[in-house]
Amino acid sequence: MANIKAFRAIRQRTDDSSVERDLQAWLEPGLNYGGDLKPYLLTFKRLLKDGFYLKEEGPAIYVYENHSSSGIQRGVWALTNVQDSTDGMIVLHEQTLPEHEDKIKAYREYIGLEGEPVLLTYYPQQEINNLMESVVSSQQPERIVQAETAHLLWKVNEASSIAAFQRSFASLKNVYLADGHHRLAAAAHLKSDEQQWISSLYISTDQLRIREFNRLVIPASIINKEELFELIYRYFHVSAIPYNRAYQPDQQHRLGMCFHGEWYQLDLRPDLSALAQETDALILQEYVLQPFFGIADPRTDDRLHNFSPDGGWEKLLQELRHQVSSIAFTLFPMTVEQLTRHAGKQKPLPPKSTWIEPKIPYGLLMYCSLQKEHNGITL
Repeated sequence: MANIKAFRAIRQRTDDSSVERDLQAWLEPGLNYGGDLKPYLLTFKRLLKDGFYLKEEGPAIYVYENHSSSGIQRGVWALTNVQDSTDGMIVLHEQTLPEHEDKIKAYREYIGLEGEPVLLTYYPQQEINNLMESVVSSQQPERIVQAETAHLLWKVNEASSIAAFQRSFASLKNVYLADGHHRLAAAAHLKSDEQQWISSLYISTDQLRIREFNRLVIPASIINKEELFELIYRYFHVSAIPYNRAYQPDQQHRLGMCFHGEWYQLDLRPDLSALAQETDALILQEYVLQPFFGIADPRTDDRLHNFSPDGGWEKLLQELRHQVSSIAFTLFPMTVEQLTRHAGKQKPLPPKSTWIEPKIPYGLLMYCSLQKEHNGITL
């Protein structure tokens, strides 16, 4: 089940049908910040005081839709009770990085601004589809365009309609966290002090798109090729890539590897039937990265680097050119079925196992979890 409620969104005040691109840099520090959050709070307060951003007059749930070259995705945007995660109603699939989690917790505790939602997924339910379709067909959406993607919003603010959505989501049997593990974990740490709600976009599994993260290992010492390949041969058939092209796998249980500038294709051996049920990210971690490189905790080991599909491919190739001793592993995207099946096992995947879309522009709908007054401004 999912316990949801409406919220008073903080919105950009503008006639332009776009989202301010620099907003996140103004309001959120990078992960390497020195710990002083006061400048970000002052900026947030100034944007509210000067009227550049305003709180909606009343609480609402939103139907959200995006249109891009990859297709259309539709979901429901609301607040989720963080207690759902603690009670096991939200199933997680990925480990978190402690340092990231601590910094997000500090930000949430001091400022509390959520510029984008966590992404939750569920198996398609006809009643929720019908509710969304009823909203979409009865009113005109607000349309915001960013980076060649159109983001559409329909506001649901009638009490009876909000209650209908709440009943439908309360009847869900399983809800899976698709994206936002660090943010949800940070909120869960604070719920002992007061009840926590978190901005959430719910999207059914048939609407999700999953892409891959690739891995790069920068070893602390020289790697013996024969020893590495001896281990890899235990689990994979290895073949050289024709013309030594940079290789991206084209199916599950097939990996790419670049060692000292040479590209190889790694195919999971068919006789290893037990491993065939696992995800490629987990196989790589447990059977290669940990036993050979000693990367026991991929959350904290600074020899391991992850590259997203959002511009990460070129960065990976650049690192391979600059770090001649580095070793790359490229993966095929996980399926939605693999994600939910693995989450059901209660065995988290390594961090950065999935890049999941939709990605929501920062600031499209914001929520402040701190309902406190600062210098006459209620956050």
